[in-house]
Amino acid sequence: MPNITSAKKHLRQTKKRTAHNRRYKNRIKNLSKIINGFIQENNAQKAKEQLPMLFKAIDKATKRNILHKNTAARRKSLVARRVNHIESTAKENSSQAK
Repeated sequence: MPNITSAKKHLRQTKKRTAHNRRYKNRIKNLSKIINGFIQENNAQKAKEQLPMLFKAIDKATKRNILHKNTAARRKSLVARRVNHIESTAKENSSQAK
């Protein structure tokens, strides 16, 4: 525990900032889990509906310097690639079934 007044203030600021940043990171994690669940179920339609919300959350976190811009780009790319992959495999399966 800090003894100096300025250190006490710094601790208060850090706690407040940590809580603020955690809200953005939790939003991203929750949306990612939802989309990953749809990917596991091979439900490309529902996963694609959730993508804009995830992208918006990632962009907001990047704008507020919670995520680095390259980290944000990597995460968005990975999720989009996975959704597109299950969508293309679903189309292939439906065309082969005909």
